[in-house]
Parts: sequence; structure tokens; C-alpha cells
Amino acid sequence: MAMLEMLGQAVWDVFGSMVAVAVLCYAAWNAFKVVHHPEFAAPVLLGAVGLVVATSMTSQFTKMMIVYLMLAAFVLWPAGRAWHKYQEKRRH
Repeated sequence: MAMLEMLGQAVWDVFGSMVAVAVLCYAAWNAFKVVHHPEFAAPVLLGAVGLVVATSMTSQFTKMMIVYLMLAAFVLWPAGRAWHKYQEKRRH
């Protein structure tokens, strides 16, 4: 039974943190899309990573979220810049 609990916890840490990061990224993207600058979502997410690291939250779930947030920030930044450039071309 202990082995199943460990497996369940590992699955929760990996997939739960992925879902949590996806929700955070979606919320940040849409919040900054309102002001036509979704590329600002990446620095905000990196700031959130810095805040979590500074407060020394060290659960495995939090560590996984930090890794996924850092990866997502490096994907969101160029995607946001491309979206912004596309919107500028569309307006003119």
C-alpha cells in the first residue's frame, strides 16, 4: 500500500504541477493580452518563480512547478512577441 501511495504522490506532483502551470500561463497570457502585450506574461511568471524561490517553498510539487514555469516562460516570451507583431501588422 505504501508503494501505491508513493506512486500516486509522484503522479500528482508531475501532472498536477503541469496543470497548475498551464492555468497560470493561460491566466497570465489573457491578462496581458487585454493590454495588447502578452509577452509581458513571461517576466511576470519568472517573477513568480523568484518569489517562490525567495520564500523557500520546498515541496516537490512546488519544485516541479518552478521547472515548468521556467520552461513555459521561455516559450511564452517569443510567442507573445510574435502575437504582438502580428496584431500590429493587422492594424496597419
